[in-house]
Amino acid sequence: RAIGGGPSGRGWPVQLPPAARRSAASETVWLNDQALAQAGSETVAIAGQEYPAYVDQRTGRPPRHDVRMVIAVTELAIDARGLATTMYIAGSGNGQVLLGALQPRPAVRWTLGKPGGPPVLSEYRWSQLKTN
Repeated sequence: RAIGGGPSGRGWPVQLPPAARRSAASETVWLNDQALAQAGSETVAIAGQEYPAYVDQRTGRPPRHDVRMVIAVTELAIDARGLATTMYIAGSGNGQVLLGALQPRPAVRWTLGKPGGPPVLSEYRWSQLKTN
């Protein structure tokens, strides 16, 4: 959560993780009274076995798509985490449909692709953010 415009007035810099960037070069998002959260293909270990960290509540199964990571930027920190998780489970196509009803409008970036392959980015209102 970033409060205010930071020391320079441009915002508070948050460097995106390598998996969420367009290229190998670093990419920074400048937050001004906004919050950023990410959700990805993490797993949890229970009794020595690995399980997906996220489950689609409609099916009781892990999401079946090629989303590697989601980054959500919203005005409220509590919204950012919930939105990132929901958009990870929904996927890019369904997620963009669901986002149209939200106010205030968030910015979301999905990193898509098979493990080991090149990432593909899908975005919703990402261009509204100050980057690099």
